[in-house]
Amino acid sequence: MKIYIVNGYYEFYPDGPMDIMLARDRGLDLVPHNGFYTFPALVNAPTYSLVDKDCATVQYSGSQSDVMGANKWVYSLTLREIVPMSSIMLSSGLNFDGMRITSKGIPQAGAKVGTQGRLRSCVISWKPEGDACLIQGVELWTL
Repeated sequence: MKIYIVNGYYEFYPDGPMDIMLARDRGLDLVPHNGFYTFPALVNAPTYSLVDKDCATVQYSGSQSDVMGANKWVYSLTLREIVPMSSIMLSSGLNFDGMRITSKGIPQAGAKVGTQGRLRSCVISWKPEGDACLIQGVELWTL
């Protein structure tokens, strides 16, 4: 399954008919939305933000992922809600072996990636049956 994290917003694109069922078996509550699957809290993510409303830091109008990026919001895999990126205290768990980037399980958007920054966006090839992720195109928010 392909997973796109775009500014902390998760989009799931199944490769096969069993991918969504396997993801749900792993505890991911995925629902269809705009041609992909995502988490219920992201279906209702805002398309605009006003300063000082819902922790917004900028006034912005655009796609859900654009609004999240402008305000540095991410979806928390553990809390199952949209939170400020700065509230994520985890390390990303990304492994760099010189040739590729991998992780065990889906990485948390907003998690720290060493001292370089926090995970903002990436493309993930995920095998739900083994929970292994191959990660490409990593973009970070700088610290």
